[in-house]
Order: sequence, then structure tokens, then C-alpha cells
Amino acid sequence: MMPQSGNRISIASRHSSSNQVMSSRTETTIRKAVEPDLEVGVICADRDGNRIRIDRIDVARGAGTVAYDFLNDELRVQEGIQERSIEQFLAQGWFTAAPGKSL
Repeated sequence: MMPQSGNRISIASRHSSSNQVMSSRTETTIRKAVEPDLEVGVICADRDGNRIRIDRIDVARGAGTVAYDFLNDELRVQEGIQERSIEQFLAQGWFTAAPGKSL
């Protein structure tokens, strides 16, 4: 026998609340990189899915610089090292994953 329509509403509301929890959890997993995120070995991605790995951070030269390599799908170095000021790097809009999460 099919459940009464009252039961269907109850089931639908349970699904709705679990979706809300899922979306808030996703929002905190990947976010725009900020200066405290910049550490050697961190992998960042841009909106197009290009990924980089930070190789060196030098804060001794005034504004500071960050050096990084572009990575291929297997996370191997694809191009030579790039170097930008930290300000320029952050302005490019790189994203990072929360600790223990991947991009």
C-alpha cells in the first residue's frame, strides 16, 4: 500500500534539509586563496581548472614573491617555474582547498 500524502511531505522535507547541509559544507571546502594560505607545497587552481604548486615564498624582498609551477592532470610539472609578487598572485584569483581536501 502507498504511503499517505502526509508521509510524502515529511520525506520531502528531510531531503530538503540534507541538501542545505551539503551545500554549506561544499562552500567551505574550496575558497579563494588569501595570503595565510600561501605555503610551499600548496596546490591551487584557477576557474579554468589549471593547477599550480607553490615552490617558494620569499618575503624578504619588500612585498614578497611567490614562485610556482603549473601542473598537468597527473600533478606533474608541466611548465617552467613562474614568479609573481604575492599581491599579483592573489589578484589572479587562485583557489585553494581546505586542509585535508583536494581540488
